[in-house]
Amino acid sequence: MLDELTNISYIDDILNVLSPNSRESLYILSVPNLLNDFLAEKILHSTGKANGNSHQLIEELRSYPIWHERTIKTWVFDDDIREYALEKLNGSGNEIRQKILTIMKEYRDELEHFPELDINDFDLQMARLSIGLEESRKDGIQKFRQIFYTAYKYKQSETERVVDLYISERFPECIYSEERISSELSSIYLMRGLYAYRNGKFDKAIHFLLPIWKNMNGSRESMKDAAISTFTLGRIWSTDQSQWKEAEEAFQQSLELGRDDLKHTARVYHILGILLSKDQSRWKEAEEAYKQSLK
Repeated sequence: MLDELTNISYIDDILNVLSPNSRESLYILSVPNLLNDFLAEKILHSTGKANGNSHQLIEELRSYPIWHERTIKTWVFDDDIREYALEKLNGSGNEIRQKILTIMKEYRDELEHFPELDINDFDLQMARLSIGLEESRKDGIQKFRQIFYTAYKYKQSETERVVDLYISERFPECIYSEERISSELSSIYLMRGLYAYRNGKFDKAIHFLLPIWKNMNGSRESMKDAAISTFTLGRIWSTDQSQWKEAEEAFQQSLELGRDDLKHTARVYHILGILLSKDQSRWKEAEEAYKQSLK
């Protein structure tokens, strides 16, 4: 508690030294999770916090030890400063966040011409900002999913880790309910469950994947998610002989839910064949599953 109070006192000392315009600029610029000078100036200008003096405001803010290089190409204010500054936005916080998100979207194509900014990181930060805003949450989840699957395709484990980290900020746990889950929540649980599975955290994977199957809402999107979830659950349970029955049920469900996806069907039949082959009395069934996979 003493450390916390000392830290707040230190931040107050810094803010009291800043000019009023710089202080207001700090509050605004604490919303994004990445900045470069170009983007910072655009935000200050578009939000009306600067009138031809955005460069001077940024220069003043960066003359104090309250920021750090986020990557070689970008910078951001220190976490304690950001957290304190964001609280100062009070009731206007969501409105300002939405405004800044709009600015970031508008200038995204323009920013591609600035090599000092990592566009992939920029997209991640836009998605991170989006899921914190109710009106933009759906778009943010879709962007995260696009990035997540691209990362998996190209074996970019660090990107997967960052996506999971950012999503966990808003959705740390699976909320159990008898109600059907939304397509957006299904996407969230699927990404978190698959990431846990790929990292050998099977209990955590089951925690997120099971509700996708048991509480799917019947939409095409939720059925696709459930097909992937049941396939993954089957793979987890197939490693434990006491759960082979559950594994087979999950694989059969996955075949039914993903019947329109031939690649998915082939994969499920192949793994089902491996499961059935573990029981000598079911070798004929295993052979048939392999044939179906080849077909």
